[in-house]
Amino acid sequence: MNKYKLKKTVNYEGVEITELDLNFDVLTGKDIASAETQYRAAGHDDTVFVKEMNKTYLAYVVAIAAKVMPDMVFELSARDFVAVTNKARNFLLLGA
Repeated sequence: MNKYKLKKTVNYEGVEITELDLNFDVLTGKDIASAETQYRAAGHDDTVFVKEMNKTYLAYVVAIAAKVMPDMVFELSARDFVAVTNKARNFLLLGA
């Protein structure tokens, strides 16, 4: 489990969120496929050549890993959003 302490607290649906548990190591192929399905269902561009470099797609991966709604991930401050999506990218591309 990889806890990420938010630089800026988020209030999402009345709940104050100060950290995310990014459980990338327990993700399955089904989870990654689900992230892609959610990404497409939300109407995002499916012609992206390398989704693992797309912040919007990575937000769906983060949401699944952290067991939160994708909308909550999009509510993060820019600094936190970039940090957690970079962690997702590094996990997917580098295994880190």
